[in-house]
Amino acid sequence: MSQLLTNHLIQKVSANADLEVLNAQWEMDKRLISNALKSVPLNFPHFSLHDHSHSNTILQQIERFLGIDRINQLTAIDTWLILEAAYLHDIGMVIPFETLKTEWPKAEFQEFISTIANDNGNEFQNFAQYILNPVNSPILSSEVWPLEMRKAVTIFISEYFRRSHAENSRKIIQDPIATIQLQSPRNGLIPERLFSI
Repeated sequence: MSQLLTNHLIQKVSANADLEVLNAQWEMDKRLISNALKSVPLNFPHFSLHDHSHSNTILQQIERFLGIDRINQLTAIDTWLILEAAYLHDIGMVIPFETLKTEWPKAEFQEFISTIANDNGNEFQNFAQYILNPVNSPILSSEVWPLEMRKAVTIFISEYFRRSHAENSRKIIQDPIATIQLQSPRNGLIPERLFSI
């Protein structure tokens, strides 16, 4: 794993103690976000790996794109923003079970399932129809119907939330504790406008 950006942040902070809060926030967030991203495969098992290794790959590609000369021109805040963005860009794919329980019965989610149930070309049409009306479903005749249903429910959840994961990421970044119980410290030492960026 390349460390050019991380080392650059450390170098900038060592030259100005007032910036230490940026490195402290980054070190805390790197651990917390890495841990939170471990839950992404629960609802997106058919997606490529979206854990900290994915974020590190993004950082490596940014470092290759920028090169050492451009990295050296970055301010501490620029560097911090790049590091945080690389780790937070998929945080919207972290979906707590409580969120699933809240969203599933809502009209928008049920309409999403209804659309699949009425789509003759959709491979999950039968499962959507079963969810909407489980009585006398032909799916029940299969010995492995619970496993097939689990697969379908996972697909419904992932497809529904994938569409809004950028917006979900924004909400989590603005209030990590209230949204996904991510205990990222927001103590006012880093201006809120930087989190908004």
